Amino acid sequence: MEATLTAAEVVADVAMKGHLLEAIPFVGMAFKSLKALDTVRDVLYAEKLRRFLDGVGPGLSAAELARLQDDAGEARKAGETLLLILDRLTDLDKPELLGHLVRQFAAGRIEAIELRRLAVAVDVGFADDLRELLRPDDVTDPQEVRERLVAAGLARIHIGLTHNSDGDVTYHLTELGSLLFHVVNGERSAEPSAGASSVSDPGI
Repeated sequence: MEATLTAAEVVADVAMKGHLLEAIPFVGMAFKSLKALDTVRDVLYAEKLRRFLDGVGPGLSAAELARLQDDAGEARKAGETLLLILDRLTDLDKPELLGHLVRQFAAGRIEAIELRRLAVAVDVGFADDLRELLRPDDVTDPQEVRERLVAAGLARIHIGLTHNSDGDVTYHLTELGSLLFHVVNGERSAEPSAGASSVSDPGI
């Protein structure tokens, strides 16, 4: 983000995405609280909202809008979780990934509780490690990347005991880590419709 960027400029950019502000209630509420403010914290938070909305993307269908606007149960909890996480994120690459995950929830590719778990994992994980994990091609040392993402719940330690060693330590993706990888790389179809389009670039 340019050093000269002002809150007014960021807010104006976010305001241009008014259809998304209406579609996602918790984002609209957060945006309204920023309109008259011009602190560094508020500029950064407005930029997080802008990037989050970029991750959600345009062209929401009526069914997707309805899913996002469901104010009951797990969907409401997911919105509250995302609002809290967006506020404390320290990396400006992560909001776009979170927006991307919200779009997958809207499309029915993940459930609200999965969205909450993935959002918490994205919050905890280091952005560069997440980027390496989510590359569709092989990284130089996937074991090293996975080791660093154990704390985020995206990988786990596996010790393979053999008759001639105390065990080789390797790191495998957890079910949550595998879900994140496949959703980001467009390998999980919407349910019940199997004809959903591939996932777009999450930008992280």
